[in-house]
Amino acid sequence: PGVSFFKYSNYSWQSQDNSGGNVYVKAVTVNGETADNELLAQYKEKLEPIYNTYKDISFKGISDTENYENNNQRGFMAAKAAAKDILENDRGSVTDVKNCIARLSYFGKKIGGNIVRISTAQELADLAERVNSGDNFAETSIFLTNDISLEGVDIEPVGTEESAFTGKFYGGGHKIKLSGKSLFGYAENATINNVVTEGTVLSDGTDYLGAVVKKAWNSSIVLCVNNAEVNNKGNKYAGGIAGSLVDCTTDDCENTGNVTADDYAGGVVGCMFFSYYNSVLQTAKNSGNVSASVAGGIIGFSDRSDGGNGVFYLSGENSGSISGNYAGGIVGDSSYSINFEECSNKGSITGAGAAAGILCRSSSSY
Repeated sequence: PGVSFFKYSNYSWQSQDNSGGNVYVKAVTVNGETADNELLAQYKEKLEPIYNTYKDISFKGISDTENYENNNQRGFMAAKAAAKDILENDRGSVTDVKNCIARLSYFGKKIGGNIVRISTAQELADLAERVNSGDNFAETSIFLTNDISLEGVDIEPVGTEESAFTGKFYGGGHKIKLSGKSLFGYAENATINNVVTEGTVLSDGTDYLGAVVKKAWNSSIVLCVNNAEVNNKGNKYAGGIAGSLVDCTTDDCENTGNVTADDYAGGVVGCMFFSYYNSVLQTAKNSGNVSASVAGGIIGFSDRSDGGNGVFYLSGENSGSISGNYAGGIVGDSSYSINFEECSNKGSITGAGAAAGILCRSSSSY
């Protein structure tokens, strides 16, 4: 009777007598560390505005490996998760909160150049206007923070042949409902990550058409999903994700929309070119129907250009219906060798001239 003891509950220290009544104390020293409620509250007040600055910024790793683009992204996401836990669940010691402030501030500055947030269709239209007028947003990380519908919005695809987008665009898994036009027009040395497109994309009279991007060079397109119909009837190339990619790395992208073109169409990419650099298209998926003169479940056509010595690595699966004069479950036609890795087709393949489960037509060895 009358003996008090301490108990640890949700990371705050209390004294408690044997009658069950709680008496809060200012500080208790255990294992050499002081848990000071007032000091802890002060540091949490310092952490909160830092966390609010970055809480709507998100990176996503590839598949289950969480293979971020760099260690700064990994460190940033870990520090942001720790800050959220501290503030929302009332966790952490003084040392924990001080360390979190330091780490989130450090990695917040390291995640890359300027930060721009986009949460409305008008802000996306403003981005397109600036890029297409010559500001290519190099060294800028752009974060989509809401789902957006572009229906009824006067907007052009982001990036032109004369002024390509060269920044980093992180979709955060948010959906963009397209209204007839591609999200990106032309991109070079760019990153497009975790974008989901819906709606429709219709021919604009140019050779290349894709829901996420019309044509990209030396870029990284990762974790993108297209659910929109892509129709480039009357023109050359169409792909669910991209019309054409040159020396690009494409990981974990998926198409569910129907894709149509006159000459070449692919569920994921219309045409894939590689030159002096290796190109990668891996873990690609297509469940949409693809139709063109030459059609492929993943790629319509691929070739090595400019006499380079690059290598093309491809892995993916198709379950959509593929039809054309030449139709392949994975690739319609290729003029150079491809390293096929873990490719499979479960879709219906119909070719008036020829049809095959993986590769329909080739002018090279594999």
